[in-house]
Amino acid sequence: MSDLWRDRYATLRSRWFEGRGLTSDTPLKRMLLIVLAVGVLILAVVAALGLDVQFDRSAILPLTLAFLISLTAPLLSAIEYKLSLRLTGADSDSRSALQLSVFASIANVLPLPGGLAIKLKGMTEHGAQVRRAVGAALLTGLIWLSLSAAALALALPSYRSEASIAAALLLAGSVTSLAMGRFRIVPAAQLVIVESLFVVSAATRFYLVLDAIGVVLDPIDSMALAASGSLASTLGIVPGALGVFEALSAGLALIIGLPAGAGLLGAVVLRVLLFGSLLLWSVVLGVRRPGARRR
Repeated sequence: MSDLWRDRYATLRSRWFEGRGLTSDTPLKRMLLIVLAVGVLILAVVAALGLDVQFDRSAILPLTLAFLISLTAPLLSAIEYKLSLRLTGADSDSRSALQLSVFASIANVLPLPGGLAIKLKGMTEHGAQVRRAVGAALLTGLIWLSLSAAALALALPSYRSEASIAAALLLAGSVTSLAMGRFRIVPAAQLVIVESLFVVSAATRFYLVLDAIGVVLDPIDSMALAASGSLASTLGIVPGALGVFEALSAGLALIIGLPAGAGLLGAVVLRVLLFGSLLLWSVVLGVRRPGARRR
């Protein structure tokens, strides 16, 4: 990476960890522990619920595809970050955006504010005013939640009215935020496309994981399960939405006619795949202690 970004990245990381009693590699260590804990949770879920789950050779392809799609999540997050910056009139290069997005995702295993604080700090480091950075982050979140609510309305006919109202209110909030912040229209329109890809990507991953464990699911129903991630993320006080995502997935699985255990197990497997993809990206991009040098 460039010397300029290396210095900014090191400064960003050191400022985040100073005063919190953490070492700079704490997020990676915690995520490794979480991956192990979630692996144990998978076995516990299968045993406790008596699920007839058999990962045979037929599961290799859908799980591989789900993992490859998980690898695209940081790429989408980086594009989202760049567009959020452009809303404010600032910008960054693609590699810097990807590195910061991966680190922010890793930081989400920390308590509130985690990844959001990292991204906001990164936006100000790239020239955005604090007020406009917060407004851009709010607008991005509202767009994502409104699309997730629309996905719920599409997938849950019995709750279509409630989900449609929520989507409409969130959309109105997005338009209000866009107008009050005087943000640029083109990046905002591009954000709608990126957030739509986030929702479709999450639904596809859920569909593939459930297919791998032998659960037959309508592709439209997977949209409802994908929305559980959006709902869980709104409860930022829970690090990484651990447990919240799984609980919501189990509840939504019941609503669409699947066993609760299938939704729970699917969410746990998805979490392992996502953490695995972040670990891989962190190795590729060199997300390590500030001041560490390549040999």
